[in-house]
Amino acid sequence: MEKHFPGKDFPEKIFPENIFTEKINPDKVYYETRNFINNVLPFSLHTDIMVNTPHHYVHKHREIEILCGLSGSGQMIADLRSVSASADEVVVINPNRVHYIVSDNIFRYYCLIIDSEFLEANGIDTESVCFCDHIVDPVLTGMIKRLGTEWELDDEYRNMSLRACVIGIIVYLCRNYQVNETMVEKESRTLQKIKHSINYIKNNFRNELTLDDVAGEAGLSKYHYCREFKKATDLTPVEFINRTRCEYAKSLLESKRYSVTEIGEMCGFSTSAHFSKTFRGFFGTYPSDYMKKSDK
Repeated sequence: MEKHFPGKDFPEKIFPENIFTEKINPDKVYYETRNFINNVLPFSLHTDIMVNTPHHYVHKHREIEILCGLSGSGQMIADLRSVSASADEVVVINPNRVHYIVSDNIFRYYCLIIDSEFLEANGIDTESVCFCDHIVDPVLTGMIKRLGTEWELDDEYRNMSLRACVIGIIVYLCRNYQVNETMVEKESRTLQKIKHSINYIKNNFRNELTLDDVAGEAGLSKYHYCREFKKATDLTPVEFINRTRCEYAKSLLESKRYSVTEIGEMCGFSTSAHFSKTFRGFFGTYPSDYMKKSDK
């Protein structure tokens, strides 16, 4: 992340359930939960920069997220739909869409996330509203850039101006880019099956899991399952299982309550050697070394 715009009212962001963070709840699906501690500014704005990033963490949240390209280009994947974006183009990530962003160059963009309760208080039903996901409109781009400029100011009218900018952006989207549910591609049955299998993995990764197990849980052939799983998460099922195990292992290693061998077994690895090799593949260090470093 390049920076957060300065400002004493910048809201706190909390990511307790994201599978790619340090601390996870293994019984939950990757889900971002935000606590907008400032009711005056119930939204966040920051500038992200991605440099040759082949994979970004896969997640979802109930808030509307609006991206505005500043330079370079990137690709947003939401519920198996891929949208490319470059400078001055806008991408809208509608609520509860499983999504991630990738870039093979340097992609810099504004990221605006708006509290659902704030929108609902202003008459926007976030459970039913849906916007076009790719927009090329100089007016909308200008509104978002103006929000970025206002965010950097520090005068008595700042908060009022920021709220007006955000409401203006949403009103403009509602008037010009709202689509009926019938026009939106419904979440496919295949994606629902993939999500179900992810829940199954999160609840059972401590046990022995085979590709037959998870594909069978999804009700798909192994070939079809592997292809659709990779498309949805940018990981193979085996990579996802092992990543989930290793992320959980990190919290156990930090606790220092168990030996490396015990932790490997508790996380579903058949041997200590497999655990060590897999852990090092993801994090660049062996479990024993990670445990020692956490002392410092």
